[in-house]
Amino acid sequence: MVSKSKLQNYKILGIPYKSFILRLCIVLIFTIILAVFLPPKTFNISQSKSDDILHLLTSLLLITIFLERALEVLVSIYRCPKKSELENKSANSESESSSENLELQKYKSETKQQVLYVGLFFGILISVLGIRILESFIIPPPQDIWEVHVFRVIDTFLTGFVIAGGSEGMHQILKVFFQNQR
Repeated sequence: MVSKSKLQNYKILGIPYKSFILRLCIVLIFTIILAVFLPPKTFNISQSKSDDILHLLTSLLLITIFLERALEVLVSIYRCPKKSELENKSANSESESSSENLELQKYKSETKQQVLYVGLFFGILISVLGIRILESFIIPPPQDIWEVHVFRVIDTFLTGFVIAGGSEGMHQILKVFFQNQR
């Protein structure tokens, strides 16, 4: 069990634990209220050909590969010099739990988190520009324009998250697609 002092210093996505839980509860309550009071709408699923789906998924795979490579270049330019320095210090230290090793692990963790945020930013930006997953398959009902906008916002974030997830995730999606084609 986590002690209260550690819990007070614990952060999720850079937000203090209590604040994060409060925000999560507010979002959940808002979602429940919307789900209860808004009547469900029927969304039409487009009869996309498997070639169209394959084209979209391959395009997303290429985008994620290009984005991953660009992020690797940025990391090598801005973060690798200090990482190399920390690795040299860590190699010279004798203990596995030395401060140099801990500092190196912290540095790697920070780099990974920063790359994820930058990847998420670019993934959402790409999605805002018009490459979206759900909108290619699902046609929202045209009666309520604000529902179409909410659908597009959700689709934008979902696609941004998928792109930020990297090529391995897209490869798994393509793998499932090909298995279902047989």
